[in-house]
Amino acid sequence: MSEPVIVANLGPDGLRLTLNRSDQANAVDDALCNALLSALQEAAETGIRLVVLDANGKNFCGGFDFTGVDGLSEGDLLLRFVRIEQVLQLLWRGPFVTIACVHGAVFGAGADLVASSTYRLGAPGCRFRFPGYRFGIALGTRRLGCLLGEQRAREILLANATLSGVEAREAGLLTHLEEREAWDGIIAEVEAGIKDLSASAMGDLLTNVRQDQAAGDRDLAGLVRSAARSGIHGRIAGYRAAAAGNRKS
Repeated sequence: MSEPVIVANLGPDGLRLTLNRSDQANAVDDALCNALLSALQEAAETGIRLVVLDANGKNFCGGFDFTGVDGLSEGDLLLRFVRIEQVLQLLWRGPFVTIACVHGAVFGAGADLVASSTYRLGAPGCRFRFPGYRFGIALGTRRLGCLLGEQRAREILLANATLSGVEAREAGLLTHLEEREAWDGIIAEVEAGIKDLSASAMGDLLTNVRQDQAAGDRDLAGLVRSAARSGIHGRIAGYRAAAAGNRKS
């Protein structure tokens, strides 16, 4: 069985994490989430300065994996959402620069991974959607608002809008919209830009530009409240039925 996340070194101080569930559109199941969390925690503890996040297959990430969700307890569902939030917070608040390199569909938890990254590279044809509120899950909202501004983030979430790569770049969700062949050059430029920063200086820089230092705990608390509301299985079933209907219409 293949690894859900392929971990590879990028020189002595860099790490590449490649989502590797291409047959499932790299949807986030327990194994993929836990592998990302473990790799990012180790990166934070071992002085990694740069983390590149990319994916195999046609799509970067289709979002939360609903396979077998009816057989999961509410506690199991809550735990997976909490761990996804932990991954997002490490990308957003970790002592390293993160570069998300995305293509194809970038939905739900996958779009949240991008919004949590320092640099966000998209290939032409990529598209983004944040449908979590359609089944009552508050995940990643503050980070999206930080990037896009409150009003634009509200508009996208209220409409469950799908953003093209061009729209994502114009809104600020993407920092770059380039062919995939250009990504290595952009990554090299980022590496060159941070090479003269000490680990402590880079950690201070990344921390001090954040608008709200205490937001992480509030984000986690908000997620837990949303996921702990009764009827999570029914909300998910309703969302999936509506999504299936929209695809047929």
